[in-house]
Amino acid sequence: MKRSIISPTFTALCVLFLLACLPHALVASLPFELEADHIEMKNNEQELHASGNVIINYKTYIIESENAIFIKQKNNLFFSKNVRISDMNQNTLLANAIQLNIESDIGTISGATIQTNRNFIIKAKKINLKKDAILLEQCTLTSCTSTEPEWHVQSSTIAIDKVTGLINSKDNILYFYNIPIFLVPDYSQNMSQEDATNQPTPELGYNQIDSVYGNIYLGYVVSKNTLGKVGIGLSQNRGFRYGATHVYAPNSNESVTLKTYHINQTGFEGGVIYNWKHSENVSDALILDSITNQPTKETFTAEFQAQYTFDNIYYNELVHAIPELKLTLFHPSFYLNSSLDTMLSIGHFQDRHHKGNRQKIHLASNKILKEFGQNSFLKNQLNLNGSYYSPNKHHWNRIYNSLTLSHQWSILQSQTTLTKLLYQHGKSPFIFDTINEVSDDEIGLTSSINLNPLVLIFQLDYQMNLKSFRNISYALEWHFQCWTFGVGVNTVWNEIFIGVSIPDF
Repeated sequence: MKRSIISPTFTALCVLFLLACLPHALVASLPFELEADHIEMKNNEQELHASGNVIINYKTYIIESENAIFIKQKNNLFFSKNVRISDMNQNTLLANAIQLNIESDIGTISGATIQTNRNFIIKAKKINLKKDAILLEQCTLTSCTSTEPEWHVQSSTIAIDKVTGLINSKDNILYFYNIPIFLVPDYSQNMSQEDATNQPTPELGYNQIDSVYGNIYLGYVVSKNTLGKVGIGLSQNRGFRYGATHVYAPNSNESVTLKTYHINQTGFEGGVIYNWKHSENVSDALILDSITNQPTKETFTAEFQAQYTFDNIYYNELVHAIPELKLTLFHPSFYLNSSLDTMLSIGHFQDRHHKGNRQKIHLASNKILKEFGQNSFLKNQLNLNGSYYSPNKHHWNRIYNSLTLSHQWSILQSQTTLTKLLYQHGKSPFIFDTINEVSDDEIGLTSSINLNPLVLIFQLDYQMNLKSFRNISYALEWHFQCWTFGVGVNTVWNEIFIGVSIPDF
């Protein structure tokens, strides 16, 4: 049906006229903004019926459909025929019909297709919106936009717990070109903490510590906040690997992870990680929030980890334990329209030459100096770092300023940083400090060139006074349909990576 072209002014006048025809009490009590071709009152003016190009602004959503009914007494909204929901974060939901109680956000959605801002497509025969959870029935998930996706995961149910932030998917089958290749009875992940997961995606790759390696995982769920995955694998250099990762997440902001793995050539690897954070939601939306994992502003985080690991550089020479406590505070509104990041860490470290305790404090003030359109900006960051080491009582204090120009144009996305060391006293006894942290005037460059399907990623940090590179790393990715084949070289850790992957769930 071809639409006639009508001026926005005339449309606005028509909408105002229609709303003026409604009883004043109902218009005043509407909890949303409404536009439609036809609006009619029924059942003693307790039901509002709208049809034809219905548009409703509700919270941070825009809801469109051909038909909508609002029952005032029960605060129920009904949508049917070509229903579309979009939010401020570019997530969309298409459905055949939606029933929603706008007071409790409880309802049902039938024939749903969700496309997230991370380019995932989720289809569900039915979605039940409950008080503490969201339940998706008979689902498929993929990142492929083709009519016949190259890969997809088929699940009987996906349950999202609003309290713990955990998503639990049951009876999952991974299909490759419609051929079932991998069965996962249970898969779970914390929607707000990526580390709290029992994601069972197989791994295959190459690095210098293992050479060629492969791992297969099987996820399990004990309760709505206790989950894990059992893994087995084979490494060319280190032999057979087996073990498990266990996660306990009592709520969406807190998790405890226990890793226990045994490797044939190097013995035990693993440890305990505790993570807590306080976050502020970007919006007050609820329907798509829990399904698409809307971004949050983390204002405070605390992390404790005690892990036994093997260093990639000093393989077969060093095993080190790292019990460390790290506290981070983010203050988005600081003086002169800037933001402030603060980090405090206390821990015990060991490398090939030294072992001991390190206490570190880091403060960084960030300010956008100028924006050039939507994709380019100039940012200044002033950094104050203080590190204190015992038992030898070494100090390493620095103040440096970084000026960063970030630019995105066509196929090129680049970030150039000029760092000036304003003050430095002392040095670190640890090798990893001097490799990873600024200790001289530097020029830094991070660039990616998208030559679809090839993507070239390049990063370097050049120390101007020392006339040497602190870091050079580069990678080449080939995006084949929904798969990514990558080759990377990291000179910081003397590591080469080769692997094939699909996007994380």
